Amino acid sequence: MEKQFKIYHGYAQLIGMTSYRIVNGKCIQSRITQAYALVWNIGTIVTLAWMFWCAGTDMMRSSWFPETMSMVPLVLYSVNYAVIVYVLIFRSYRDSLFSDLVDITDQLNRKMELAERKTILKLRKLLYLKSFTLTYLNLGSFLSFLFLKDRFLEAIIIGVAYSILNTSNYFYFTSFWQIARGYDFVDCEIRNLTSFKSGSNVNDFSEVLQDLWSFHWTLSLMARRISRVYGVHMLVSRTEYVLFAVVYGYVGIIFLFQGMSLMLIHAGLIYFIRALDFFLNDVICDLTARYQSYPKHELIEGVINQKAVEYRFSAYLIYESSMRLDLCGLYLPSKARWLKMMGVVACNAILLLQFDLTLSR
Repeated sequence: MEKQFKIYHGYAQLIGMTSYRIVNGKCIQSRITQAYALVWNIGTIVTLAWMFWCAGTDMMRSSWFPETMSMVPLVLYSVNYAVIVYVLIFRSYRDSLFSDLVDITDQLNRKMELAERKTILKLRKLLYLKSFTLTYLNLGSFLSFLFLKDRFLEAIIIGVAYSILNTSNYFYFTSFWQIARGYDFVDCEIRNLTSFKSGSNVNDFSEVLQDLWSFHWTLSLMARRISRVYGVHMLVSRTEYVLFAVVYGYVGIIFLFQGMSLMLIHAGLIYFIRALDFFLNDVICDLTARYQSYPKHELIEGVINQKAVEYRFSAYLIYESSMRLDLCGLYLPSKARWLKMMGVVACNAILLLQFDLTLSR
């Protein structure tokens, strides 16, 4: 997994999303990497303004949309541009967050290696699936424009722009993925500790428990910080995704009536894989909140020894300070995970009905 993270981080550095390099598990930046990221960001922001304007006006002039929806493509590209500008402008905040997260991850890796524990299969599968969606979306964005016979340079630049959108969502996912992995480790260690507490030395028990609670508190602070840094970004990204689903779903329906083609199949795969990509963000947030709120009241309600009463009270205070994880409403609870996908399907059903009414007229 470490090599996998390095590969995607290297690609993010190439497209100017970060100025940090990972060397021997440490984040390092230099004036050269900072200058490269700054120049690339300025060039991207300036160039994309014109590229998105041309792409939006070209789509507006097409015969695909009725007059009542002629402004929708321009709105979509405007939101795309706003999200990309936001991602690039606030790069320094994400870089600072990423640097601290790498330190916590390194600390977690050492603890897991010492305890001879590995990342659970469920989290590994989620990471592999998220990596697949990112790879397919990034490659698909460039492959989509190979169908174009002209404006190849513009297509490549827009492909890079969509890579920024997809990679920023991947950073959001992996940040909470590391936090969820840490919470799961703490939960497993506490369960293992309490199951053998009757035969353990009180001082050793208190020392290990204090270390686990301290690490749990550190993870909670980082989770709240991730939520603050990515809060506005994810809200705007979800708005962009809804517009993407509506516009390209409508275009897909129109081309579907004209018959199947290789381009239509490719676009359809990108459409549904991007839905899966956003759905995985909801899943990892739900898992993070679930692992964080794992009930630990038996540690403070149980009687271990009178010598541990003072420590148990301190542990309780730490627990109270970190027991609630506020993710700013950026994820759906487990009972409503499919709500977003149902909303997308409903939007497309409305578009299909509108298209049928347009044909009938």
